[in-house]
Amino acid sequence: MLSLIFLGVVAALPIAAVFVFFVTLAGKMLGAQLRAQQKFKQDFAAANGYTYSPKRELDGLDGALFHIGYDKSATDVVSGTYDGYPASLFTYIYATPGGESDYVHFYTVLELEFDTSMPDILLENKESTL
Repeated sequence: MLSLIFLGVVAALPIAAVFVFFVTLAGKMLGAQLRAQQKFKQDFAAANGYTYSPKRELDGLDGALFHIGYDKSATDVVSGTYDGYPASLFTYIYATPGGESDYVHFYTVLELEFDTSMPDILLENKESTL
């Protein structure tokens, strides 16, 4: 009986090793893809006279979108000026409850600062809902 258990453990080792290999490979591929995307955004910003930052503080963000959900973050920030006005483009991420797991929402935000008061403007595609 002991030898059967031992053989089962030995047979499971190659399967576990293959699983660990593929998980490690997938993690490295995802990391490489994220680094390539970040490098592209850095190069784009530099080539167009803007700056790139991997994240920004959420302080000062106002508008309906920024009052929804939790676990909020702003990433991949390209900023500078456009026609003399401060501007930034970034990915805004937040979560909402969704039954067994949370829903994670991604929005691309263009923030332009003007010298006058303006209403909040939110553009969405037809399939999206807040």
